[in-house]
Amino acid sequence: MLASRGRFLLLIAALLSPGIASSQEGHGYDPCSAELPVAHPPDAPISLQKVNFFTGTDHSYVATDLTNKTGKEIQDYALILELLDSDGHYIVSLAAANTNEPKDLPSDVGLKRWLTGGDERRIAPHSAAPRTFHSPFLIFTCPASARISMIRLRFSDGSKFKYQTPSLNMPTAPVKLGFDQLADLQRWRHSIVTGILSIDTQGHAQIEHTDLGTPEFREWLENQLPNWRFSTGLNEGRVESQHLQFILVIDDSANLRTQLELMRKKQTPGIVLPIFAERSDSSADARWELSCCGGFAEVGSDLRKRSAAGH
Repeated sequence: MLASRGRFLLLIAALLSPGIASSQEGHGYDPCSAELPVAHPPDAPISLQKVNFFTGTDHSYVATDLTNKTGKEIQDYALILELLDSDGHYIVSLAAANTNEPKDLPSDVGLKRWLTGGDERRIAPHSAAPRTFHSPFLIFTCPASARISMIRLRFSDGSKFKYQTPSLNMPTAPVKLGFDQLADLQRWRHSIVTGILSIDTQGHAQIEHTDLGTPEFREWLENQLPNWRFSTGLNEGRVESQHLQFILVIDDSANLRTQLELMRKKQTPGIVLPIFAERSDSSADARWELSCCGGFAEVGSDLRKRSAAGH
């Protein structure tokens, strides 16, 4: 069953597609909430004020006021915000935009997917508007500050403003997660599995490790990977393969927060990709419902067939 994409960005909309945990539930689990100082590029025609970070059980986001410092109306915008830890080290990037077809973005399919279906409202001259930056990841390293690493603006008079740091960072992120052999999940119901994926520069995944050590489960998961695709990861402006931690919740969302707390106590670093497989109800013929990371990725059991048909 294809999970709803919702109408919001990888990083962006005010309304979030429903995951296993709702946005309200995500707010209830929030160990890293903080207002962050932000470094702005010199002469930037916009600024971010009241930058508040939140992480939940299926995604993370930053809520802020986006201020137009110019005397011209901003018609379209796309922004990338990087979060840093207390030592100034990079954690993750988030993005925001107000257009379905943002122009002049880094040529990465994953990023462009994140920037679709967002808040299309324009920003009037010398005014501020509330906006949200989203991430598909759970963020286990609490951020201490942020910096704007990319700005793309188009004003109503046709003029543009562009800024991008040469050292732009972007995490590899899911674009499509196709599943097969869902009936096999019944064997691992009420399990929460964590592990590490290795993502190459073409967006293909391999298993580095899982904590559910049965050969049957590893074989099942490996059989899913040929139909998983990830966006290109950037490290200091360079395309590189990346490692990505994941957590797969198999009909056990009731114990998710307990598992997340255990991971935090073990000082799990960085970011974690949450994937959910839940039974639709308790009946014998109940379907498995799949979702990931607040709706940022296309997730479903019909994606293999659709991909083979060229869709």
